[in-house]
Amino acid sequence: MKNDCGTSSIYAPLDNNLGPIDTIVKTRLYSLKNFFDIFDWDRFPYIEYIKIDAQGSDYNILLGAGEYLKERVVYITAEPEHWQYDGANNNTTYNMRVYLESQGFIQVYDRDTVDPTFLNKKYEHLKDDIYIFQNG
Repeated sequence: MKNDCGTSSIYAPLDNNLGPIDTIVKTRLYSLKNFFDIFDWDRFPYIEYIKIDAQGSDYNILLGAGEYLKERVVYITAEPEHWQYDGANNNTTYNMRVYLESQGFIQVYDRDTVDPTFLNKKYEHLKDDIYIFQNG
């Protein structure tokens, strides 16, 4: 996007404040599961915190993680941005909460995060040992 490349998305912009499209770049997309499949789980048996801010794709990224979220992730914060991009209407807090609850997470409210944040009940015993932070 011309005004702020940090608002670029795979979805077409609906919000005029994002500015005009400056450049279209074709890129390959990989699921979070693809990354987790090659992750060194022997060295790091779990991931403390994942923060997702993918301009309307957060919910799809969560869905694309397979069983790894349930088994290997303690905290997740994701941005429910569904009004700024065409095709991102499923990227809502409600959809994230329903899906993550089905994966064993509960929504938590932390003074250091703004976007919806979830804790894996499997790792609840670690909750006070992990620092999570999201600014804006």
